[in-house]
Amino acid sequence: MVAVANTPPAMRFREIVQQRLREMGVSPITAARTAGLKRDSIRGILRGRAPSVDRAAEICAALGLEFYIGPARSNTATPRNKELTAAQRAVIKRAVRDLAALLDDANDMTR
Repeated sequence: MVAVANTPPAMRFREIVQQRLREMGVSPITAARTAGLKRDSIRGILRGRAPSVDRAAEICAALGLEFYIGPARSNTATPRNKELTAAQRAVIKRAVRDLAALLDDANDMTR
């Protein structure tokens, strides 16, 4: 992964932006303009400028990246990288059953 503990946050952000632009196959100017940002907003990041929180959020939105500020996430909090536990599957199964029952009740009420 790009993020390394001793790397300054602005440097990590720049590397993540560079990687995402490569994945998307677009230039920084094209990505910025497509998202309605100033043409140099993303290019400035690549040149080493540290963005404001608002600008970082806008750039993440433009590139389809998640922008998150909050308590540190543990590895178990990222289900895209992990299988669901049996307890998580049970909770989802109950929620789906409950939702189906609610929809059935709503359909019965409209008849």
